[in-house]
Amino acid sequence: MKKFSFLFLMALSIATVFTSCGEDDPVTPPVVAPTPVRDYTATLLLPPLAGNTSETFFSTRNGQKYSFSTAASGSNSDSVDFGYFYSSNFGAAFMSPSNYAGSSEWDAILATWKTRNQTTFRTVTNQTDNLAYFQSINRNGQVDTIFNNGGTAAVVGGTGVAGQRIGNLANGQIFVINTASGKKALVYVQNFTPGNGAVGNITIRVKSQG
Repeated sequence: MKKFSFLFLMALSIATVFTSCGEDDPVTPPVVAPTPVRDYTATLLLPPLAGNTSETFFSTRNGQKYSFSTAASGSNSDSVDFGYFYSSNFGAAFMSPSNYAGSSEWDAILATWKTRNQTTFRTVTNQTDNLAYFQSINRNGQVDTIFNNGGTAAVVGGTGVAGQRIGNLANGQIFVINTASGKKALVYVQNFTPGNGAVGNITIRVKSQG
């Protein structure tokens, strides 16, 4: 009987120890990695050309370029965040589809788009090396911070709305946008060739929130 009691007490002690350890072990929460940005490079956009076939518009959602007509096809316009425009008055400029610089011809085409998204532009200044700064950005949260600290882009053109266009862009300049979907993107002007027509173009790099 004594042997049985001893074995029973010993088993009970071991069970108690294991139960206690199980209760005291801290639960380690899963590590959530920061969401990386999507990086689109060497995107060449042209100012509007005759026939409206130039790839003037860009989507930070999918990295695709669109012409007036391809954006008007189906629901493509849902993805368009801005378009390129060049003028001797305000140089290289990007404009929200909701406030794109118009002619009667372009206005008629834009009127056929299913959606004309409103994109907000903000300036980014006081960086010693814009390219190095752009390359250092790799997380969604960083882009949020840049946008929140950015300055409202000035009115561009006679029909411009503050914050819906950004003009007088130069090589090496950076700016940040907030799209209609709430996703933000940092844009770096890699190369800019002044002019209208086929001679003019702009190459950008884009880091968009994933």
